[in-house]
Amino acid sequence: MVAIFVVLTILAFVSADAVIQMRRRRQMSALPAVSPAGARIRAIGDGLSIPNGLFLHPGHTWAEVHPTGKVRVGLDDFVRQVLGRPDRVTLLPCGAQVAQGEAMLTLERGMRRIVLPAPVSGAIQAANTALMAQPESLDSAPYQWAYTLRPSRLGEEISQLRIAEKASTWLSAELQRFTDWLTGLTAAHPVPALQDGGMPSVGVLAKLDDPEWAEFQAQFLEISQTSGPETT
Repeated sequence: MVAIFVVLTILAFVSADAVIQMRRRRQMSALPAVSPAGARIRAIGDGLSIPNGLFLHPGHTWAEVHPTGKVRVGLDDFVRQVLGRPDRVTLLPCGAQVAQGEAMLTLERGMRRIVLPAPVSGAIQAANTALMAQPESLDSAPYQWAYTLRPSRLGEEISQLRIAEKASTWLSAELQRFTDWLTGLTAAHPVPALQDGGMPSVGVLAKLDDPEWAEFQAQFLEISQTSGPETT
């Protein structure tokens, strides 16, 4: 009888644990989706969003610092919206060294391109080559990572980046600055660039000419050197 009681007790504990694990799996599946950067995305208005915990660079790239000391980097939602669906993504090879503000990533649409700066300095340890194979994924999934870096001057450089409320406020202000810039362009050369209500249409850069692309690069994506990354 004692042996039977022990067996029944063990079976009861096993069954209870199975029920608990099933409930946990259901709870996890019900959680909101997280961004590719590993943090929950929150909307900040005007169609823009930003994941919690990301540091934004003035050149519209971001850095995510991991407990291991590594840093993941990519482009922010502002670039995604104004560029729309890219036709080509060019990355630097693993092992390459980048400095904060230098060119690290090239996005092309049609025959034109923009070059994005590195948010921090370091050595590239991994490159997300899936972005080159499927560049259109950047249009549908914001904040995908482009590289994992081993930072070399993070303590000095992180003070030049924005996070949390400062990042959200700045990103909204940048969209307004871009809207004002577009308004000035369309006043001289009418372009169907603004939606009803005055907000830029998604992928509006595709409607602009070469000089405007060059000015956009200089005004919003300033980099230390203008040559684009080499293809891996």
